[in-house]
Amino acid sequence: MNRFIVLCLVSAIAAGCKGKSDAEPPPLPSTAAAPAVSAAAPAAAPAAVAGSPTPEDYEQQAIDEINPQNIDTELDKLEKEIGQ
Repeated sequence: MNRFIVLCLVSAIAAGCKGKSDAEPPPLPSTAAAPAVSAAAPAAAPAAVAGSPTPEDYEQQAIDEINPQNIDTELDKLEKEIGQ
């Protein structure tokens, strides 16, 4: 039963990540009392460092490594890893 619950949770998380859009949020409405941005404001940091793994990389790795024949052993490994 625990395996079923863990498998359902992993599937739900994977499905939830696929539906996430990368669209920018709408801009905030401007007001007259909004503070001016100073020239000394730091520049925005880059979103991701080149070469760092992304969730899509891990998803592809899981698809390559987990199949119906070894799902029970992979699930046991994950349960042991989480239990540590």
